[in-house]
Amino acid sequence: MIKHTCARQMLAWALLAMLAGCATPGTTPRVTNTVLTKTADLVTARRVPTSVFSPEDSVVCYVYFQWDDVAKEAGHHEVEWRWYQDDRLVSTSKKRLHFKRTPYTTWTARSAGGLGTGHFSVATLVDGAVVSTSNFEIR
Repeated sequence: MIKHTCARQMLAWALLAMLAGCATPGTTPRVTNTVLTKTADLVTARRVPTSVFSPEDSVVCYVYFQWDDVAKEAGHHEVEWRWYQDDRLVSTSKKRLHFKRTPYTTWTARSAGGLGTGHFSVATLVDGAVVSTSNFEIR
């Protein structure tokens, strides 16, 4: 009997900890903007929107988030970036990020030369749901 009670208490604490990390309606992050830019612009602290890259460039994707309750964190979320050439997945990366204060910015980068030439897109997913997609060309 004591083992069952202890196991139930541990399970209850684990569930409570998981729920505490979840966003509430006032702290659900939403995308406010997405910008693709070049590393050269990143180095000079500029975020000039770009949709055409050369193979010598690096493609940098910024995604900007906000949530309503500025006094609260939005918690931890799994953020994934999927890079496509036409409809074919060519690269992916994933991070668990702590959305600590609003506004919040995520970013990822890929070498344009490593991707090749043609039509591409990068999709940003949060907790498995696509929240942003940006199209670009490498010529």
